[in-house]
Amino acid sequence: MVTRKRLTDSRVRDLKPRPKRFEVWEGGGFGIRVTPRGVKSWVWVYHFGGRPRRMTFGTYPEMTLHSARVELANAQDRLSQGEDPGNTLAEKRREERQAETIKQLAEDFIEKYASNIRSGLETLRRHAVDMKVSSLYRTVPMGFDSQPHFLNVVCRILTRLSPFELLHATKAIEAGLSRRRTFPNAPRTLDIDVLLYGSRSIQTRIL
Repeated sequence: MVTRKRLTDSRVRDLKPRPKRFEVWEGGGFGIRVTPRGVKSWVWVYHFGGRPRRMTFGTYPEMTLHSARVELANAQDRLSQGEDPGNTLAEKRREERQAETIKQLAEDFIEKYASNIRSGLETLRRHAVDMKVSSLYRTVPMGFDSQPHFLNVVCRILTRLSPFELLHATKAIEAGLSRRRTFPNAPRTLDIDVLLYGSRSIQTRIL
């Protein structure tokens, strides 16, 4: 039996699953579908090109009744402009999945290659009275192109170490994280450079 009555939050919340899937409609083709497992999905049945179509906006309660009505209004607007809102929604979801995939790939890349940076910063912090660290950023490799992109951070520290003591500490951190110097600009697990030390200008063979 098809029930057509305006949906409310309390009515949707109180819908109980049945042995078979059922739908509750409020008119205009908008309603909610309830599966035997209790999954509630917002649906809209419409016609495009003389053929019936069906859209699913999202699931309740992740998508509220208000949000579903907003999606419905947007879909009705696209339909009035001669567009098939189902195709538009499908394209939007493909873009969202692609964006999520790209985001996950970026997170996996950072997780794989940034662990040494985190470990190096944690060790360097032991030599600092105060330390501020930039965001992580990625750059193309320099000098030797056949390697992954570089992941970089810049940090400013207040330390009691002298310039040469600081240099020695950074090299020890690199060695502790298996830095190997095979050839100039070769891929490395970690590379720490002392860019500035206050306003001092030091020119030696090692610094």
